[in-house]
Amino acid sequence: MLRLILLAWFASAGMPLLLAERPDCRLVYFPLPAEAGDAAKSKTLWQQANSEIAAGDAAAAFHTLWQCHHADPGNLLARRALGLPPAKTSQVVTRRGRSAPPILRWRPGSYQQVETAHFTIFSTADPEAIASVGEQLERFYWVWAQVFFPLWEGRTDVGRGLRGDGAIGRGNQRMQVVLFKDAADYIRTLNPHVPGIERSTGFYSDPQRCTFLFAGEEADPATWQHELTHQLLSEATRSRLKPDQLPGEASQFWLIEGIATYMESVRFGKTQGWVGGWESPRLQFARYRWLSAGDSMPLAELIPAGRIAAQQREDLARWYAHAAAYTHLLMDDQDHRYQQALFAQLTKEYAIPRLAEEPPIVSPPMDLQAITKQMIPFLRLDDQRLFPPATDVSLKAICLGRTRVTAAGLAALPPQPDLQWLDLSGLAVDTADVTRLVPAPGSLDQLNLERTAIDDSLAEWLHQASRLSELDLSLTKIGDPALAELAAQTPLETVWLTGTQVTAETVKRLLRFKTLEQIDVQGTQVSDSEIEQQRTENPEVHFNPLQLIAQ
Repeated sequence: MLRLILLAWFASAGMPLLLAERPDCRLVYFPLPAEAGDAAKSKTLWQQANSEIAAGDAAAAFHTLWQCHHADPGNLLARRALGLPPAKTSQVVTRRGRSAPPILRWRPGSYQQVETAHFTIFSTADPEAIASVGEQLERFYWVWAQVFFPLWEGRTDVGRGLRGDGAIGRGNQRMQVVLFKDAADYIRTLNPHVPGIERSTGFYSDPQRCTFLFAGEEADPATWQHELTHQLLSEATRSRLKPDQLPGEASQFWLIEGIATYMESVRFGKTQGWVGGWESPRLQFARYRWLSAGDSMPLAELIPAGRIAAQQREDLARWYAHAAAYTHLLMDDQDHRYQQALFAQLTKEYAIPRLAEEPPIVSPPMDLQAITKQMIPFLRLDDQRLFPPATDVSLKAICLGRTRVTAAGLAALPPQPDLQWLDLSGLAVDTADVTRLVPAPGSLDQLNLERTAIDDSLAEWLHQASRLSELDLSLTKIGDPALAELAAQTPLETVWLTGTQVTAETVKRLLRFKTLEQIDVQGTQVSDSEIEQQRTENPEVHFNPLQLIAQ
Protein backbone atom coordinates (compact mmCIF):
# COMPACT_ATOMS: atom_id res chain seq x y z
CA MET A 1 0.00 0.00 0.00
CA LEU A 2 2.85 2.39 0.78
CA ARG A 3 4.15 1.91 -2.78
CA LEU A 4 0.75 2.88 -4.20
CA ILE A 5 0.58 5.98 -1.99
CA LEU A 6 4.05 7.07 -3.11
CA LEU A 7 3.21 6.51 -6.78
CA ALA A 8 0.04 8.55 -6.43
CA TRP A 9 1.99 11.32 -4.67
CA PHE A 10 4.63 11.48 -7.40
CA ALA A 11 1.92 11.64 -10.06
CA SER A 12 -0.08 14.34 -8.28
CA ALA A 13 3.07 16.38 -7.70
CA GLY A 14 3.93 16.24 -11.38
CA MET A 15 7.17 14.42 -10.61
CA PRO A 16 8.56 11.68 -12.89
CA LEU A 17 8.31 8.16 -11.56
CA LEU A 18 11.65 6.58 -10.69
CA LEU A 19 11.33 3.93 -13.38
CA ALA A 20 15.06 3.21 -13.27
CA GLU A 21 14.59 1.59 -9.88
CA ARG A 22 12.20 -1.10 -11.08
CA PRO A 23 13.60 -4.45 -9.96
CA ASP A 24 11.74 -6.52 -12.56
CA CYS A 25 13.32 -5.14 -15.73
CA ARG A 26 16.48 -3.51 -17.02
CA LEU A 27 16.85 0.15 -17.90
CA VAL A 28 18.88 0.65 -21.09
CA TYR A 29 20.12 3.60 -23.11
CA PHE A 30 20.66 4.38 -26.78
CA PRO A 31 22.22 7.14 -28.91
CA LEU A 32 20.55 10.54 -28.66
CA PRO A 33 20.97 13.72 -30.73
CA ALA A 34 23.64 16.05 -29.35
CA GLU A 35 21.34 18.35 -27.41
CA ALA A 36 22.47 20.09 -24.24
CA GLY A 37 21.64 18.31 -20.99
CA ASP A 38 22.88 18.25 -17.42
CA ALA A 39 26.56 18.96 -18.07
CA ALA A 40 27.57 18.81 -14.40
CA LYS A 41 25.94 15.44 -13.85
CA SER A 42 27.42 14.12 -17.08
CA LYS A 43 30.90 15.25 -16.04
CA THR A 44 30.57 13.48 -12.71
CA LEU A 45 29.46 10.28 -14.45
CA TRP A 46 32.36 10.55 -16.89
CA GLN A 47 34.78 10.68 -13.97
CA GLN A 48 33.00 7.76 -12.34
CA ALA A 49 33.30 5.67 -15.52
CA ASN A 50 37.04 6.35 -15.63
CA SER A 51 37.39 5.33 -11.99
CA GLU A 52 35.50 2.11 -12.66
CA ILE A 53 37.65 1.16 -15.65
CA ALA A 54 40.78 1.94 -13.62
CA ALA A 55 39.48 -0.50 -11.01
CA GLY A 56 39.08 -3.15 -13.70
CA ASP A 57 35.26 -3.09 -13.85
CA ALA A 58 34.55 -2.65 -17.55
CA ALA A 59 30.88 -3.62 -17.21
CA ALA A 60 30.21 -0.91 -14.63
CA ALA A 61 32.21 1.63 -16.63
CA PHE A 62 30.23 0.88 -19.80
CA HIS A 63 26.93 1.27 -17.96
CA THR A 64 28.06 4.54 -16.39
CA LEU A 65 29.25 5.82 -19.76
CA TRP A 66 25.75 5.37 -21.15
CA GLN A 67 24.33 7.18 -18.14
CA CYS A 68 26.81 9.96 -18.88
CA HIS A 69 25.55 10.18 -22.47
CA HIS A 70 21.94 10.13 -21.32
CA ALA A 71 22.52 12.93 -18.80
CA ASP A 72 24.06 15.19 -21.44
CA PRO A 73 23.82 13.93 -25.04
CA GLY A 74 26.01 16.86 -26.06
CA ASN A 75 28.99 15.59 -24.04
CA LEU A 76 31.57 15.16 -26.81
CA LEU A 77 33.87 12.96 -24.74
CA ALA A 78 31.10 10.41 -24.24
CA ARG A 79 30.05 10.63 -27.90
CA ARG A 80 33.62 9.98 -29.08
CA ALA A 81 34.04 7.06 -26.70
CA LEU A 82 30.86 5.47 -28.08
CA GLY A 83 31.75 6.30 -31.68
CA LEU A 84 28.69 8.51 -32.18
CA PRO A 85 28.71 11.32 -34.76
CA PRO A 86 29.03 14.86 -33.35
CA ALA A 87 25.35 15.75 -33.74
CA LYS A 88 23.21 12.89 -35.07
CA THR A 89 22.35 9.55 -33.49
CA SER A 90 24.06 7.58 -36.25
CA GLN A 91 26.07 8.09 -39.40
CA VAL A 92 24.59 6.60 -42.58
CA VAL A 93 26.65 6.26 -45.76
CA THR A 94 24.83 5.32 -48.98
CA ARG A 95 26.63 3.60 -51.84
CA ARG A 96 25.62 2.12 -55.16
CA GLY A 97 24.46 -1.43 -54.54
CA ARG A 98 27.11 -3.93 -55.62
CA SER A 99 27.59 -6.77 -53.12
CA ALA A 100 24.19 -8.05 -51.97
CA PRO A 101 23.91 -11.76 -51.06
CA PRO A 102 23.90 -13.85 -54.27
CA ILE A 103 20.64 -15.54 -53.26
CA LEU A 104 18.82 -12.30 -54.12
CA ARG A 105 20.05 -12.13 -57.73
CA TRP A 106 19.81 -8.35 -57.63
CA ARG A 107 21.56 -6.52 -60.45
CA PRO A 108 24.27 -4.04 -59.40
CA GLY A 109 22.77 -0.59 -59.14
CA SER A 110 19.17 -1.85 -58.77
CA TYR A 111 19.27 -1.45 -55.00
CA GLN A 112 20.97 0.68 -52.37
CA GLN A 113 23.82 -0.34 -50.11
CA VAL A 114 23.85 1.60 -46.85
CA GLU A 115 26.49 1.41 -44.15
CA THR A 116 26.06 2.35 -40.50
CA ALA A 117 28.65 1.89 -37.77
CA HIS A 118 27.84 -1.81 -37.32
CA PHE A 119 25.61 -2.86 -40.25
CA THR A 120 25.55 -3.02 -44.02
CA ILE A 121 22.00 -2.80 -45.36
CA PHE A 122 21.07 -3.96 -48.85
CA SER A 123 17.66 -2.58 -49.74
CA THR A 124 15.04 -1.92 -52.38
CA ALA A 125 13.08 0.35 -50.01
CA ASP A 126 13.00 4.12 -50.37
CA PRO A 127 15.96 6.10 -48.97
CA GLU A 128 13.98 7.56 -46.06
CA ALA A 129 12.87 4.11 -44.90
CA ILE A 130 16.41 2.74 -45.18
CA ALA A 131 17.84 5.60 -43.13
CA SER A 132 15.19 5.07 -40.46
CA VAL A 133 15.90 1.34 -40.31
CA GLY A 134 19.63 2.02 -40.08
CA GLU A 135 19.01 4.19 -37.03
CA GLN A 136 16.80 1.49 -35.48
CA LEU A 137 19.45 -1.18 -36.06
CA GLU A 138 22.10 0.91 -34.33
CA ARG A 139 19.78 1.66 -31.44
CA PHE A 140 19.04 -2.02 -30.90
CA TYR A 141 22.72 -2.92 -31.25
CA TRP A 142 23.61 -0.72 -28.29
CA VAL A 143 20.73 -2.03 -26.18
CA TRP A 144 21.79 -5.60 -26.94
CA ALA A 145 25.40 -4.75 -26.00
CA GLN A 146 24.27 -3.49 -22.60
CA VAL A 147 22.22 -6.61 -21.85
CA PHE A 148 24.81 -9.08 -23.13
CA PHE A 149 27.95 -7.18 -22.17
CA PRO A 150 29.75 -10.30 -20.78
CA LEU A 151 29.42 -11.93 -24.22
CA TRP A 152 29.89 -8.88 -26.46
CA GLU A 153 33.10 -8.54 -28.45
CA GLY A 154 33.29 -4.83 -27.60
CA ARG A 155 33.65 -5.45 -23.85
CA THR A 156 37.43 -5.15 -24.22
CA ASP A 157 37.18 -1.72 -25.88
CA VAL A 158 35.79 0.25 -22.94
CA GLY A 159 39.15 1.37 -21.59
CA ARG A 160 40.32 2.38 -25.05
CA GLY A 161 37.18 4.45 -25.58
CA LEU A 162 37.45 6.25 -22.26
CA ARG A 163 41.11 7.06 -22.93
CA GLY A 164 40.20 8.53 -26.31
CA ASP A 165 42.22 5.93 -28.21
CA GLY A 166 39.33 4.71 -30.37
CA ALA A 167 35.60 4.12 -30.29
CA ILE A 168 34.07 1.25 -28.34
CA GLY A 169 32.70 -1.56 -30.49
CA ARG A 170 34.24 -0.36 -33.74
CA GLY A 171 36.70 -1.98 -36.11
CA ASN A 172 34.83 -5.26 -36.51
CA GLN A 173 33.19 -6.54 -39.67
CA ARG A 174 29.76 -5.03 -40.32
CA MET A 175 26.78 -7.36 -40.07
CA GLN A 176 24.57 -7.78 -43.13
CA VAL A 177 20.85 -6.99 -43.26
CA VAL A 178 18.62 -7.23 -46.32
CA LEU A 179 15.62 -4.89 -46.23
CA PHE A 180 12.93 -5.50 -48.83
CA LYS A 181 10.60 -2.65 -49.73
CA ASP A 182 7.53 -4.54 -48.50
CA ALA A 183 6.18 -7.97 -47.57
CA ALA A 184 5.25 -8.84 -51.15
CA ASP A 185 8.80 -8.20 -52.38
CA TYR A 186 10.15 -10.26 -49.46
CA ILE A 187 7.95 -13.25 -50.30
CA ARG A 188 8.41 -13.02 -54.06
CA THR A 189 12.21 -12.89 -53.88
CA LEU A 190 12.78 -15.54 -51.22
CA ASN A 191 9.97 -17.97 -52.04
CA PRO A 192 12.12 -20.10 -54.42
CA HIS A 193 14.78 -20.53 -51.73
CA VAL A 194 12.95 -20.57 -48.38
CA PRO A 195 9.96 -22.91 -47.96
CA GLY A 196 7.14 -21.33 -45.96
CA ILE A 197 8.55 -17.82 -46.30
CA GLU A 198 5.01 -16.43 -46.62
CA ARG A 199 4.35 -17.39 -42.99
CA SER A 200 7.29 -15.38 -41.67
CA THR A 201 7.92 -11.69 -41.04
CA GLY A 202 11.71 -11.92 -41.09
CA PHE A 203 14.52 -14.35 -40.28
CA TYR A 204 18.24 -14.66 -39.63
CA SER A 205 20.14 -17.11 -41.80
CA ASP A 206 23.16 -18.67 -40.07
CA PRO A 207 24.70 -19.98 -43.33
CA GLN A 208 24.19 -16.63 -45.09
CA ARG A 209 25.18 -14.66 -41.96
CA CYS A 210 22.44 -12.21 -42.85
CA THR A 211 19.09 -11.04 -41.48
CA PHE A 212 16.23 -10.67 -43.95
CA LEU A 213 13.52 -8.11 -43.12
CA PHE A 214 10.98 -5.96 -44.94
CA ALA A 215 9.70 -2.40 -44.54
CA GLY A 216 6.12 -1.18 -44.77
CA GLU A 217 3.00 -1.39 -42.63
CA GLU A 218 3.25 -5.16 -42.21
CA ALA A 219 6.74 -5.00 -40.69
CA ASP A 220 6.90 -6.46 -37.18
CA PRO A 221 9.31 -4.77 -34.73
CA ALA A 222 9.23 -7.80 -32.41
CA THR A 223 10.46 -10.02 -35.25
CA TRP A 224 13.28 -7.58 -36.00
CA GLN A 225 14.45 -7.65 -32.39
CA HIS A 226 14.15 -11.44 -32.24
CA GLU A 227 16.14 -12.08 -35.41
CA LEU A 228 18.75 -9.42 -34.67
CA THR A 229 19.37 -11.10 -31.33
CA HIS A 230 20.20 -14.32 -33.18
CA GLN A 231 22.53 -12.36 -35.47
CA LEU A 232 24.29 -10.44 -32.72
CA LEU A 233 24.89 -13.55 -30.62
CA SER A 234 26.40 -15.21 -33.69
CA GLU A 235 28.37 -12.29 -35.12
CA ALA A 236 29.07 -9.76 -32.35
CA THR A 237 30.57 -12.15 -29.80
CA ARG A 238 33.62 -13.60 -31.59
CA SER A 239 31.68 -16.87 -31.78
CA ARG A 240 33.82 -19.73 -33.06
CA LEU A 241 30.93 -21.69 -34.52
CA LYS A 242 31.62 -22.78 -38.09
CA PRO A 243 29.13 -21.91 -40.88
CA ASP A 244 27.70 -25.43 -40.79
CA GLN A 245 27.28 -25.41 -36.99
CA LEU A 246 24.14 -24.08 -35.36
CA PRO A 247 23.65 -23.18 -31.69
CA GLY A 248 21.32 -25.48 -29.79
CA GLU A 249 21.65 -28.22 -32.38
CA ALA A 250 22.00 -31.10 -29.91
CA SER A 251 20.09 -29.66 -26.93
CA GLN A 252 19.26 -26.36 -25.21
CA PHE A 253 17.40 -25.04 -28.25
CA TRP A 254 14.83 -23.62 -25.82
CA LEU A 255 17.43 -21.09 -24.69
CA ILE A 256 18.43 -20.09 -28.23
CA GLU A 257 14.83 -19.19 -29.02
CA GLY A 258 13.94 -18.13 -25.49
CA ILE A 259 16.64 -15.47 -25.32
CA ALA A 260 15.52 -14.09 -28.70
CA THR A 261 11.91 -13.91 -27.51
CA TYR A 262 13.13 -12.18 -24.36
CA MET A 263 14.66 -9.41 -26.47
CA GLU A 264 11.29 -8.89 -28.14
CA SER A 265 10.42 -7.18 -24.87
CA VAL A 266 12.66 -4.16 -25.59
CA ARG A 267 10.52 -1.05 -25.31
CA PHE A 268 11.85 2.31 -26.46
CA GLY A 269 10.83 5.53 -24.78
CA LYS A 270 11.92 8.97 -25.91
CA THR A 271 15.35 8.87 -24.28
CA GLN A 272 15.70 5.42 -22.70
CA GLY A 273 14.38 1.89 -22.98
CA TRP A 274 13.45 -1.14 -20.92
CA VAL A 275 14.05 -4.87 -21.31
CA GLY A 276 11.96 -7.49 -19.54
CA GLY A 277 9.36 -6.71 -16.90
CA TRP A 278 5.83 -7.86 -16.22
CA GLU A 279 4.46 -6.03 -19.28
CA SER A 280 6.66 -7.94 -21.76
CA PRO A 281 4.40 -9.15 -24.59
CA ARG A 282 5.42 -12.80 -24.27
CA LEU A 283 4.65 -12.78 -20.54
CA GLN A 284 1.02 -11.88 -21.23
CA PHE A 285 0.61 -15.14 -23.17
CA ALA A 286 2.53 -17.06 -20.51
CA ARG A 287 0.32 -15.62 -17.77
CA TYR A 288 -2.78 -16.70 -19.68
CA ARG A 289 -1.46 -20.22 -20.30
CA TRP A 290 -0.35 -20.92 -16.74
CA LEU A 291 -3.03 -19.11 -14.73
CA SER A 292 -6.15 -19.25 -16.92
CA ALA A 293 -5.70 -22.21 -19.25
CA GLY A 294 -3.86 -24.38 -16.71
CA ASP A 295 -1.19 -25.20 -19.29
CA SER A 296 2.18 -25.78 -17.67
CA MET A 297 5.43 -27.36 -18.84
CA PRO A 298 8.40 -28.23 -16.61
CA LEU A 299 11.74 -26.71 -17.53
CA ALA A 300 13.21 -30.21 -17.55
CA GLU A 301 11.06 -30.99 -20.59
CA LEU A 302 12.48 -28.07 -22.57
CA ILE A 303 16.20 -28.50 -21.98
CA PRO A 304 16.99 -31.82 -23.75
CA ALA A 305 15.48 -30.89 -27.13
CA GLY A 306 17.79 -29.81 -29.91
CA ARG A 307 16.78 -27.72 -32.90
CA ILE A 308 15.26 -30.45 -35.05
CA ALA A 309 13.44 -32.18 -32.19
CA ALA A 310 11.91 -28.89 -31.06
CA GLN A 311 10.87 -27.80 -34.54
CA GLN A 312 9.18 -31.14 -35.19
CA ARG A 313 6.91 -30.85 -32.16
CA GLU A 314 3.21 -30.71 -32.96
CA ASP A 315 2.76 -28.16 -30.16
CA LEU A 316 5.54 -25.85 -31.36
CA ALA A 317 3.66 -22.65 -30.49
CA ARG A 318 3.11 -23.95 -26.96
CA TRP A 319 6.78 -24.94 -26.73
CA TYR A 320 7.85 -21.41 -27.74
CA ALA A 321 5.49 -19.88 -25.19
CA HIS A 322 7.01 -21.86 -22.34
CA ALA A 323 10.58 -21.26 -23.54
CA ALA A 324 9.84 -17.53 -23.50
CA ALA A 325 8.27 -17.70 -20.03
CA TYR A 326 11.23 -19.49 -18.46
CA THR A 327 13.74 -17.16 -20.10
CA HIS A 328 11.91 -14.15 -18.69
CA LEU A 329 11.82 -15.74 -15.25
CA LEU A 330 15.56 -16.44 -15.29
CA MET A 331 16.69 -13.19 -16.93
CA ASP A 332 14.56 -10.97 -14.68
CA ASP A 333 15.78 -12.67 -11.51
CA GLN A 334 16.61 -9.80 -9.17
CA ASP A 335 19.95 -11.10 -7.89
CA HIS A 336 21.14 -12.21 -11.39
CA ARG A 337 22.12 -15.72 -10.24
CA TYR A 338 20.10 -17.37 -13.00
CA GLN A 339 21.10 -14.77 -15.59
CA GLN A 340 24.72 -15.77 -15.12
CA ALA A 341 23.78 -19.41 -15.67
CA LEU A 342 22.07 -18.50 -18.94
CA PHE A 343 25.08 -16.48 -20.09
CA ALA A 344 27.35 -19.41 -19.30
CA GLN A 345 25.15 -21.71 -21.38
CA LEU A 346 25.02 -19.22 -24.26
CA THR A 347 28.82 -19.01 -24.15
CA LYS A 348 28.90 -22.77 -24.64
CA GLU A 349 26.21 -22.97 -27.33
CA TYR A 350 27.76 -20.17 -29.40
CA ALA A 351 31.37 -21.21 -28.70
CA ILE A 352 32.19 -17.73 -27.40
CA PRO A 353 35.81 -17.52 -26.21
CA ARG A 354 36.88 -15.93 -22.95
CA LEU A 355 40.07 -13.89 -22.99
CA ALA A 356 43.09 -15.11 -21.06
CA GLU A 357 42.72 -12.40 -18.41
CA GLU A 358 38.97 -12.94 -18.04
CA PRO A 359 37.58 -15.26 -15.38
CA PRO A 360 35.01 -17.78 -16.59
CA ILE A 361 31.37 -16.81 -16.24
CA VAL A 362 30.26 -18.36 -12.96
CA SER A 363 27.41 -20.79 -13.58
CA PRO A 364 25.69 -21.89 -10.39
CA PRO A 365 23.70 -25.12 -10.73
CA MET A 366 20.03 -24.68 -11.52
CA ASP A 367 17.44 -26.69 -9.59
CA LEU A 368 15.04 -27.34 -12.47
CA GLN A 369 12.22 -28.53 -10.28
CA ALA A 370 12.51 -25.51 -8.00
CA ILE A 371 12.54 -23.14 -10.99
CA THR A 372 9.39 -24.76 -12.38
CA LYS A 373 7.68 -24.23 -9.02
CA GLN A 374 8.64 -20.54 -9.15
CA MET A 375 6.75 -19.95 -12.39
CA ILE A 376 3.24 -19.50 -10.98
CA PRO A 377 4.33 -17.11 -8.19
CA PHE A 378 6.38 -15.21 -10.80
CA LEU A 379 3.39 -14.83 -13.11
CA ARG A 380 0.74 -14.24 -10.44
CA LEU A 381 1.36 -10.54 -9.91
CA ASP A 382 0.14 -8.52 -6.96
CA ASP A 383 -0.06 -4.77 -6.43
CA GLN A 384 3.51 -4.58 -5.13
CA ARG A 385 4.96 -6.04 -8.34
CA LEU A 386 2.65 -4.28 -10.80
CA PHE A 387 5.10 -1.49 -11.56
CA PRO A 388 3.75 1.34 -13.74
CA PRO A 389 5.19 1.22 -17.26
CA ALA A 390 6.70 4.34 -18.77
CA THR A 391 4.11 6.88 -19.85
CA ASP A 392 5.81 7.32 -23.24
CA VAL A 393 5.54 3.59 -24.06
CA SER A 394 2.08 2.34 -24.99
CA LEU A 395 1.31 -1.34 -24.42
CA LYS A 396 -0.48 -3.63 -26.87
CA ALA A 397 -1.46 -6.36 -24.40
CA ILE A 398 -2.22 -6.60 -20.69
CA CYS A 399 -3.15 -9.98 -19.25
CA LEU A 400 -3.68 -9.86 -15.49
CA GLY A 401 -6.39 -12.49 -15.29
CA ARG A 402 -6.37 -14.56 -12.09
CA THR A 403 -3.54 -12.58 -10.54
CA ARG A 404 -3.73 -10.90 -7.13
CA VAL A 405 -3.91 -7.39 -8.54
CA THR A 406 -6.60 -5.19 -6.96
CA ALA A 407 -8.43 -2.13 -8.24
CA ALA A 408 -5.96 0.01 -6.29
CA GLY A 409 -3.03 -1.66 -8.00
CA LEU A 410 -4.61 -1.29 -11.43
CA ALA A 411 -5.12 2.42 -10.75
CA ALA A 412 -1.33 2.87 -10.67
CA LEU A 413 -1.11 2.04 -14.39
CA PRO A 414 -1.35 4.96 -16.83
CA PRO A 415 -4.16 4.87 -19.44
CA GLN A 416 -3.34 2.69 -22.44
CA PRO A 417 -4.58 4.17 -25.76
CA ASP A 418 -3.34 1.41 -28.09
CA LEU A 419 -4.31 -1.75 -26.21
CA GLN A 420 -5.33 -4.70 -28.39
CA TRP A 421 -5.77 -7.38 -25.72
CA LEU A 422 -7.06 -6.86 -22.18
CA ASP A 423 -7.66 -9.70 -19.72
CA LEU A 424 -8.76 -8.76 -16.21
CA SER A 425 -10.69 -11.96 -15.55
CA GLY A 426 -11.28 -12.76 -11.91
CA LEU A 427 -10.20 -9.35 -10.62
CA ALA A 428 -12.35 -7.22 -8.31
CA VAL A 429 -12.58 -4.36 -10.79
CA ASP A 430 -15.64 -2.52 -12.07
CA THR A 431 -16.67 -0.46 -15.08
CA ALA A 432 -14.87 2.65 -13.83
CA ASP A 433 -11.59 0.74 -13.46
CA VAL A 434 -11.84 -0.67 -16.98
CA THR A 435 -12.76 2.59 -18.68
CA ARG A 436 -10.03 4.52 -16.84
CA LEU A 437 -7.35 2.06 -17.98
CA VAL A 438 -8.60 2.02 -21.58
CA PRO A 439 -10.49 5.29 -22.15
CA ALA A 440 -10.59 4.74 -25.92
CA PRO A 441 -11.12 1.03 -26.70
CA GLY A 442 -11.10 1.40 -30.47
CA SER A 443 -7.97 -0.77 -30.84
CA LEU A 444 -9.17 -3.68 -28.69
CA ASP A 445 -9.31 -7.03 -30.45
CA GLN A 446 -9.70 -9.33 -27.42
CA LEU A 447 -11.44 -8.46 -24.15
CA ASN A 448 -11.89 -10.75 -21.14
CA LEU A 449 -13.75 -9.37 -18.13
CA GLU A 450 -15.03 -12.70 -16.81
CA ARG A 451 -15.90 -12.72 -13.08
CA THR A 452 -15.37 -8.99 -12.67
CA ALA A 453 -17.74 -6.43 -11.13
CA ILE A 454 -18.74 -4.75 -14.40
CA ASP A 455 -22.40 -4.10 -15.22
CA ASP A 456 -24.57 -2.57 -17.92
CA SER A 457 -22.88 0.80 -17.44
CA LEU A 458 -20.18 -0.59 -19.76
CA ALA A 459 -22.54 -0.28 -22.77
CA GLU A 460 -21.29 3.02 -24.21
CA TRP A 461 -17.66 1.94 -23.83
CA LEU A 462 -18.39 -1.36 -25.61
CA HIS A 463 -19.98 0.60 -28.44
CA GLN A 464 -16.60 2.26 -29.02
CA ALA A 465 -14.79 -1.10 -29.12
CA SER A 466 -15.55 -1.55 -32.80
CA ARG A 467 -12.65 -3.91 -33.57
CA LEU A 468 -13.46 -6.67 -31.07
CA SER A 469 -13.23 -10.20 -32.39
CA GLU A 470 -13.40 -12.01 -29.03
CA LEU A 471 -15.46 -10.89 -26.02
CA ASP A 472 -15.79 -12.66 -22.66
CA LEU A 473 -18.21 -11.16 -20.13
CA SER A 474 -19.05 -14.46 -18.42
CA LEU A 475 -20.24 -14.55 -14.81
CA THR A 476 -20.81 -10.81 -14.58
CA LYS A 477 -23.94 -8.73 -13.92
CA ILE A 478 -24.29 -7.54 -17.50
CA GLY A 479 -27.58 -8.01 -19.33
CA ASP A 480 -29.14 -7.05 -22.64
CA PRO A 481 -28.44 -3.28 -22.28
CA ALA A 482 -24.67 -3.84 -22.19
CA LEU A 483 -24.67 -5.34 -25.69
CA ALA A 484 -27.52 -3.38 -27.23
CA GLU A 485 -25.30 -0.72 -28.79
CA LEU A 486 -22.41 -2.73 -30.23
CA ALA A 487 -21.18 -1.08 -33.42
CA ALA A 488 -22.55 -2.81 -36.51
CA GLN A 489 -19.10 -3.15 -38.07
CA THR A 490 -17.61 -4.96 -35.04
CA PRO A 491 -15.95 -8.17 -36.38
CA LEU A 492 -17.13 -10.40 -33.52
CA GLU A 493 -16.17 -14.05 -33.86
CA THR A 494 -16.43 -15.43 -30.31
CA VAL A 495 -18.68 -14.23 -27.47
CA TRP A 496 -18.80 -15.75 -23.99
CA LEU A 497 -21.84 -14.71 -21.94
CA THR A 498 -22.06 -17.73 -19.66
CA GLY A 499 -23.85 -17.03 -16.38
CA THR A 500 -24.91 -13.47 -17.27
CA GLN A 501 -28.38 -11.88 -17.29
CA VAL A 502 -28.82 -11.74 -21.06
CA THR A 503 -31.94 -12.98 -22.82
CA ALA A 504 -32.74 -14.36 -26.25
CA GLU A 505 -32.87 -10.78 -27.54
CA THR A 506 -29.11 -10.47 -27.15
CA VAL A 507 -28.57 -13.77 -28.97
CA LYS A 508 -30.67 -12.57 -31.91
CA ARG A 509 -28.82 -9.27 -31.96
CA LEU A 510 -25.41 -10.94 -31.96
CA LEU A 511 -26.39 -13.31 -34.75
CA ARG A 512 -26.69 -10.29 -37.03
CA PHE A 513 -22.90 -10.11 -36.98
CA LYS A 514 -21.98 -12.22 -40.01
CA THR A 515 -18.52 -12.88 -38.60
CA LEU A 516 -19.87 -14.69 -35.50
CA GLU A 517 -18.53 -18.23 -35.14
CA GLN A 518 -19.41 -19.24 -31.58
CA ILE A 519 -21.44 -17.99 -28.63
CA ASP A 520 -22.01 -19.38 -25.16
CA VAL A 521 -25.10 -18.40 -23.13
CA GLN A 522 -25.35 -21.30 -20.71
CA GLY A 523 -26.71 -20.36 -17.30
CA THR A 524 -28.61 -17.35 -18.67
CA GLN A 525 -32.28 -16.60 -19.32
CA VAL A 526 -31.97 -18.08 -22.82
CA SER A 527 -33.97 -21.31 -22.87
CA ASP A 528 -32.91 -24.60 -24.44
CA SER A 529 -35.72 -24.33 -26.99
CA GLU A 530 -34.56 -20.87 -28.05
CA ILE A 531 -31.03 -22.17 -28.47
CA GLU A 532 -32.23 -25.10 -30.57
CA GLN A 533 -34.21 -22.77 -32.79
CA GLN A 534 -31.22 -20.51 -33.37
CA ARG A 535 -28.96 -23.51 -33.92
CA THR A 536 -31.29 -24.71 -36.68
CA GLU A 537 -31.50 -21.29 -38.29
CA ASN A 538 -27.76 -20.59 -37.95
CA PRO A 539 -25.90 -23.89 -38.51
CA GLU A 540 -22.62 -22.06 -39.14
CA VAL A 541 -22.54 -20.82 -35.53
CA HIS A 542 -21.39 -23.07 -32.67
CA PHE A 543 -23.68 -22.60 -29.67
CA ASN A 544 -22.66 -23.24 -26.05
CA PRO A 545 -19.24 -24.82 -26.75
CA LEU A 546 -18.21 -24.75 -23.07
CA GLN A 547 -18.42 -27.99 -21.13
CA LEU A 548 -19.59 -26.86 -17.72
CA ILE A 549 -18.70 -29.03 -14.74
CA ALA A 550 -21.26 -29.18 -11.94
CA GLN A 551 -19.79 -28.52 -8.50
